Amino acid sequence: DIHLIKEMGVLQQDIIRTQGTMDSVNADGYKVLNMLNAKWIIMPAQGGTVPVENPYAMGNAWFVDNIQFVNNADEEIDALAAIDLSRQAVADKKFESVLQGFNVSTADSASTITLADYDSNFITYTVDAKKDELAVFSEIYYPRGWEITIDGQPAQMLRANYTLRALPISAGTHKVEFRFEPASIKVTDAVAFAALVVMLLTAVWIVFSEIKQNKRRQKQ
Repeated sequence: DIHLIKEMGVLQQDIIRTQGTMDSVNADGYKVLNMLNAKWIIMPAQGGTVPVENPYAMGNAWFVDNIQFVNNADEEIDALAAIDLSRQAVADKKFESVLQGFNVSTADSASTITLADYDSNFITYTVDAKKDELAVFSEIYYPRGWEITIDGQPAQMLRANYTLRALPISAGTHKVEFRFEPASIKVTDAVAFAALVVMLLTAVWIVFSEIKQNKRRQKQ
């Protein structure tokens, strides 16, 4: 919040000053908003509001050159103002083990990561990595219930830039998928399936009983 409130004011001032033509302004004043992929800004206008495009929004995902580990969340928040978020990331050192043995180095400009599909409970990206890359996603980090796979194999993400997801990806072409499947839903599905089985067995028993009774009546 301490960054966003200030940055929103700076961004609105730039929009007013340039009358919405944002191509040549210095976007350093709202780089956290850009990191959060704030693509459209709703501005007041006569008779209502008007959407203004922010050309500096960083997109759904990008690769970074390096990652800095800090001691706690407060230091992580403070670092956001000091680094180039389009090329660098910062993370709490408690996530350092996720990158153990993974070399984070200058991103290859030919590497690509593209949002391929999404719905309320899944997000899919296609990746063409020319080398091992560390990807940052403009998605809120929330580990509970989210299952991450790369080419169908389980993968582990870390929290970066205090609020976003980051994922180490090896060189090559890949399909990265985030799928929301909390345990509570799995339990509910299991209970529903069990209830359905009981209902079907009950229905079969009722039909079978009716058939037996009809046969007895016919014999009488």
